[in-house]
Amino acid sequence: MDEEQANWTHRPGDFYREKGRKARVEGVGSMHAFVYYGRGDFRVVQNRPIFYTSNDLIVKNIMVHRCGTEVKYYQQGYPPIDDILLSQLGCLIEFKGDFESSNLGKYANLLEMGESDPNLKDEFYRRLAEYLDSLPESQRNSIRENFFPAWGRVVGHEVVGVIEKVGSNVRNLTKPLGYLSTQLKRIPRDYLDFREGEKVILQPRCARYKLVRCHRRRRGVVGVQLLGSNIEDVSRSLDGGYAQCIRVTPELIQTGCIIRVPDGVSDAEAALVEPTACLVDCLDLATHPEGQDEKGNIMKKGVSRDGVTAILGSGAMAFIAAEVVLTFDEKMQVGGASQVIMFARSQEKADLGNSLLGSKFRDRVKFFIYDSSRSQGEITEELRREYGASFIFDDVIIAAGDVRAVELAHRIVSGTGWRIHAFAGTRGNVTVESGVWHYSNAGTSGTSGCNTKAMENVLGMIERGTIELSRFSGNRYTFKDLQGDPSRFFTDNYLRPALLPNEGVPEVEWHET
Repeated sequence: MDEEQANWTHRPGDFYREKGRKARVEGVGSMHAFVYYGRGDFRVVQNRPIFYTSNDLIVKNIMVHRCGTEVKYYQQGYPPIDDILLSQLGCLIEFKGDFESSNLGKYANLLEMGESDPNLKDEFYRRLAEYLDSLPESQRNSIRENFFPAWGRVVGHEVVGVIEKVGSNVRNLTKPLGYLSTQLKRIPRDYLDFREGEKVILQPRCARYKLVRCHRRRRGVVGVQLLGSNIEDVSRSLDGGYAQCIRVTPELIQTGCIIRVPDGVSDAEAALVEPTACLVDCLDLATHPEGQDEKGNIMKKGVSRDGVTAILGSGAMAFIAAEVVLTFDEKMQVGGASQVIMFARSQEKADLGNSLLGSKFRDRVKFFIYDSSRSQGEITEELRREYGASFIFDDVIIAAGDVRAVELAHRIVSGTGWRIHAFAGTRGNVTVESGVWHYSNAGTSGTSGCNTKAMENVLGMIERGTIELSRFSGNRYTFKDLQGDPSRFFTDNYLRPALLPNEGVPEVEWHET
């Protein structure tokens, strides 16, 4: 396989074929990136190639927050990305046998260093070593210098940046897809009039949307995001924000996933819009009955008005959840709780929460410190001793992604009309008493993740002063910080750590047509 077939390198003026379309390459460059090569294997690469075509934008990344999803990539790997990387290696040596995904990092070492481990009993590893040994030194160097830096996946999706390059044909990408397709027949020119220097955030999941027929003529109504049929997905099918720049493809542009940041919104707040939108979307899908009239139940979105909300968790997103539910935004109306009780696993977390929330909400936030390894019966008994046998929660927000938290959420609710908001992601079987739904007029809502409308709504809440997010942004890292010890980025438990991809490194030099 030669370099052109493998798409290792591009040159200005080349034609690039992608997803059934062809476009001319207008610029190429080389950048610093924090690249995923399998479970536990992130590396700072100083010569990651990047290019853009006439149909693309280039966004220079200012800040990208670390998501819990990326921590899972580091700890457990991620099969959908791993399969793509393994398939690309298989194409390199025309191998169609079985791969061992747990050895993905060892394949990367072999490509980068060229020294094989004879004790590793893996057929693909053996074939890859033999292939590399069979090549002349110049071709081995080409793989090491060109293929390896271009391989791997750049993740990171909680990003804010500025537009650096605008492809010459971007303003002609007027066919709407996904989010925009259910409300527009043609994308307006003012949206496509991207300018260098504009600050933007990205909605990372370009999904297909469905609009119910009766709403098609209603002004401003868009469809509902569908799962399992994404058009594009930043960090998974497309490189993400742990790099100096992101190549923004037509799919991101034509689905309306490029959102301009209003003046006055800080970089830290802008980079926290995406995860906050996941939370707000979860709350927005739940309703509480507040009365009845001739049309039936009168419902309020989000948490119970003047109610008590429990938040399971004491990380950045749990604190943001407290911020959202203790305020009331006239447009969104998902907040309005009178009190929040946060379940913290240590006094240190409770102290941090008090320092972040106490001055704004005073006695409306309390902390219940608990040992998550204890039985749920013991935890509920301790709650009763502290707050009284008749004490009830109107809402529970799950902001700690494990099965035990889901089960505990169902144990600490009682009364009528409570709601569980399953914001944090988890998988696995849970055991609950089913009667808590039927007999208590109860319900559980989740979230499929972020969507464009939710991000627009969160930006509106920030502009209106309903919420202020910058204090929930954590420690800052540069590529220099991660060069020797990448693990520190994924084990940092102080709020929402952030990478500053363009700090302390040279600007990307572009070679253009």
